[in-house]
Amino acid sequence: MKNKAKILEILKYIFFFGMFYILSNAGILGIIYPFAFGFLYALVWCNQRVYVICPLYILAFTLANFSVAGLIISSVTATVILLMYLLHLRIKKPIKPYLLVIYALISQSAFVYLNIIKNIPLLTIISTLVIGILFLLSNLCFFSAITIRGITSKLKVIEIISGFIFIMAVSCGLNEFSYFIFEPVKFIGCLLILLLAYSSNFSLLFASAWGIGTILNGANAVYVAPFILYALVCLPFKHSKRIFLSVAVIGLEALIGFGLNLYYNFTYLSLLPTVVAGLIFFLIPQSWLESLSSKFTSAVNLAMRNIVNRNRDSLKKRFLSLSDVFSEMDGVFRTMIKGGLTQEQACALVMSEISEKLCQNCPERTKCHRIYEREMKSVFNELIIISLEREEVTLLDIPPFLASRCGRINALVSIINENSKQLKQYANFMNSVDSGKILVAQQLNGISLVMKNLAEEVGKNIVFENEKENKLMEVLNYNNIICSEALIYQQQPNIVNVTLAIKKDCEKKAKISKIVSKVLGLPMSVYSSSGLQNGFSMLTLKNAPKFEIVFGTAGTPKLTNNVSGDCYSLIRLENDKFIMAVCDGMGNGEKAENVSSLTLGLVENFYKAGFDNELILNVVNNLLNIKNEEDMFSALDLCVVDLKNGIADFIKLGASIGFVKHITHTSIIKCESLPVGIIKEIKPVVNKVVLSAGDTVVLCSDGITDTFGSEEIFCEFINNIESVNPQDIANEILEMAKTNCENDIKDDMTVLVGRIYAL
Repeated sequence: MKNKAKILEILKYIFFFGMFYILSNAGILGIIYPFAFGFLYALVWCNQRVYVICPLYILAFTLANFSVAGLIISSVTATVILLMYLLHLRIKKPIKPYLLVIYALISQSAFVYLNIIKNIPLLTIISTLVIGILFLLSNLCFFSAITIRGITSKLKVIEIISGFIFIMAVSCGLNEFSYFIFEPVKFIGCLLILLLAYSSNFSLLFASAWGIGTILNGANAVYVAPFILYALVCLPFKHSKRIFLSVAVIGLEALIGFGLNLYYNFTYLSLLPTVVAGLIFFLIPQSWLESLSSKFTSAVNLAMRNIVNRNRDSLKKRFLSLSDVFSEMDGVFRTMIKGGLTQEQACALVMSEISEKLCQNCPERTKCHRIYEREMKSVFNELIIISLEREEVTLLDIPPFLASRCGRINALVSIINENSKQLKQYANFMNSVDSGKILVAQQLNGISLVMKNLAEEVGKNIVFENEKENKLMEVLNYNNIICSEALIYQQQPNIVNVTLAIKKDCEKKAKISKIVSKVLGLPMSVYSSSGLQNGFSMLTLKNAPKFEIVFGTAGTPKLTNNVSGDCYSLIRLENDKFIMAVCDGMGNGEKAENVSSLTLGLVENFYKAGFDNELILNVVNNLLNIKNEEDMFSALDLCVVDLKNGIADFIKLGASIGFVKHITHTSIIKCESLPVGIIKEIKPVVNKVVLSAGDTVVLCSDGITDTFGSEEIFCEFINNIESVNPQDIANEILEMAKTNCENDIKDDMTVLVGRIYAL
């Protein structure tokens, strides 16, 4: 791949050398030669390697004008632009078009001086300079259009005229050459017409410009009509096999030469340029032609954009179908919940065990069951209920009625207690199984909601901004940033997306963000960047958020521990949301650290997956309940800040108070709720607070708050902190907490501070 790139790079500069040589020979009526320096300066403006093209220009111009004067003129022309390029590189300023014109005029000082001392008419000198500058400007216009928007984009009138002029200049230069009977202008013209006729719709336009260009050199219009006819005769065979195009052009040339006698001294050898062009066209590999055709296929036309929206609609339907599938699976899992045994069922099971193991071989069985059946059943039920509630029944619980009539009381108590214990174990097992099913059902329901949200998101048609795209590419072009494609679209009312294909050596992200922001009138920032195979990078920009956040943290473990049981999290989510969280595991030390890490890790991952607040906290709570053999629970203090609008969601589950330090005062944020993992069902309360630029959010564990004595004292202390640096604020709070407890740290201490500021 690297070798191929190097070969293409070498071929590109060989092409530039050939163009320099051809344009150096392109003279209007053989008197005015204005084209070469304009092409050189246009290439420099298009960020071609100035160290390479300047020597190539000097060599080509000197070969075309083999003299000391030609060497001096070309050297001065190249040296001026080289020095100016280095100067602008040094000061980090792009070369503006008007500066390029000034530099081009300065560079022609040697040409003016040498022609004056040769007594060349002043009108000829001025005409050369004026036409050369106009040619330079037309090159800038044409090259920026085809390199930035693509050759298939809808060109403006001035851009079409500029391209027309460039083709005419090249044709004019080639018309100067003739090798015996072989005419390069006819050969290259025929070959390019065939290629363009096969791969695009520009063959007729090109043929007209190519033919008119031959007039400039010698005021001879003999080639104008043939070239136009070549393009016309190719039109009926555009979708046919290539052989038909080649035969059509060769046959037309023979008809013009032999039948119409349009040329002078036309012979069979005069057909050679056209025959060679047709043969080469026929022998070009099909893959090359397909690649050429793809270059003329616009990637941003309306049809493609409509396809994008149609595909999004199809994707929406698939997401909705998946949402229904997960919703049905949620229902299936909920129907599988069996629950534990009822009291009646438990009593019946123990009663059958008593009848089988105790009464089966008792000699008094018949008498008891015949005379005292109702009374005995009632007593047994009471004893079984006592055992289930108190975990065992004792001899003291045996009523006199039963003690006086049954001789196997000890065995009865043993059977009741043993079966009650087994029933409780079974009930706990079934509850765990049901909890697992509920947890899976909740997750399936969450996935269903996420799928539904995705369906709504992708179901909205993308609105493209064609006019702004053209304007953006023009401004990027003006700043010497080569952009081959630009897409500006809105998927949501307040979210603008911009995708740019930028040449890798022009990938100046800060400058591009500034330009895009200015064109759209919105603050934009680079969201992602990825490389492409053709030397371009794909930049994606989105609305910059209204706010940004900086944070500071401080903490210390309990005096007797090496590990803190507190954990904290600071993560950025998609759509410019930011999470601050402090989690205090039960107890302290390594065990508490494991619990808080597990809780916080679950919360982070669910938020990243796009679940909502209530579902996330319920699922995490249930997970901890399942693992709650050792009382695994955590106090969770959570703040989710939307940086686009400054709205913060505070969620506190067993956590201590939090604070928002405004410029003029400090607010207390609190919410009474049990920690995560204690009860099976929780209903998190979300406190919404609108933050302004300069506001500071303070979250901390109870190891900090307990040292201050009261909420008011802590609030006043935070309000009196003069520093606005979040890290300094966190350090001051921690140091004061240590001072309050006289460095006798009895609980893990963690403080998290975040300050938002306007962009």
